[in-house]
Amino acid sequence: MVIVLFTGIIAQKKVCPNASTRSAADDENKIDQYLSAIYRANEAAKCVARSYLTQEAERLVETFWFAIRIVAEALWGKEWSPVTEDWGTMLQTDKTVNGSELVSLLKACEIYCRVDDCTPDEPLVTVAD
Repeated sequence: MVIVLFTGIIAQKKVCPNASTRSAADDENKIDQYLSAIYRANEAAKCVARSYLTQEAERLVETFWFAIRIVAEALWGKEWSPVTEDWGTMLQTDKTVNGSELVSLLKACEIYCRVDDCTPDEPLVTVAD
C-alpha cells in the first residue's frame, strides 16, 4: 500500500507540478501511519524503508509513465464532483474514471486487466480482455 501511495504522489507531481498538494498531504500522512505501525521502535529502519519504497515507486512511475499519462489526461478532462465514496480522503471533490473506462484506457496501452468491483452508479459487469 505504501508504494501505491508514493506512486500517486510522484505521478501527480510529474503530471502537474503546480497542483494543490492537499491530497498528497493526506497520502503522506497515511504513509507515515503505515511505516510507524511497522517500525514502531526503529526510526532508522523506518527511514531506510521509506527511502527504498520511494525509489521503487519512482521506478514504477517511470516504467509505466506512458499509461499513467493517458489516465491522468482522462482524469483532468473530467469535471470536479463531490466525493461520494469514503476512501479516507479529506477532500470534498475529486475527479474519477469508472472501472470499465480505466480498463479501456489501459488496454490502449497494451495493459490488460479487468475490474471486478463496481460503484453505486455503475452496475456490475464483466469486462472482456
